[in-house]
Amino acid sequence: MENIFLSAMDIDSVRIINETRANKEFCLQLINDLDKVFITNNSVFNQENNVEVRMKVSPDYNWHSCYGFIAKSEGVKFYATILTYKKHLSEFLNKYNYKSQDGSDHDTYTIEINLKRNDLDLAIKLKDIVKLMELKRFYKRF
Repeated sequence: MENIFLSAMDIDSVRIINETRANKEFCLQLINDLDKVFITNNSVFNQENNVEVRMKVSPDYNWHSCYGFIAKSEGVKFYATILTYKKHLSEFLNKYNYKSQDGSDHDTYTIEINLKRNDLDLAIKLKDIVKLMELKRFYKRF
């Protein structure tokens, strides 16, 4: 049965809702698949315009230096926040958007990888996410 409230909304609003829903499903598929390889200790946060999935190495850690996914209508973004030397992240800093706290060589870096459901280079981006998970020393499931 068709949703009568969606049919009462304008086309752009319905498109945004449908894109956000599809990206949320894609995001949850990513985290479910990733959790079969690594112990992610993830939590899902449903918000008004997006869904965020946060991951941390240990359930005892806080969310300060966590990894995660954010699903919005535009797509899914993976982010990794890590305290390390710049040289350890050079292959990622040249490919993806990143932020650093103070710009020093040893700093907290946040790397952002934009993912779309139909990306041609999705496999390459997923390999980079695995490398970042290994760099943070997330435990693998055996």
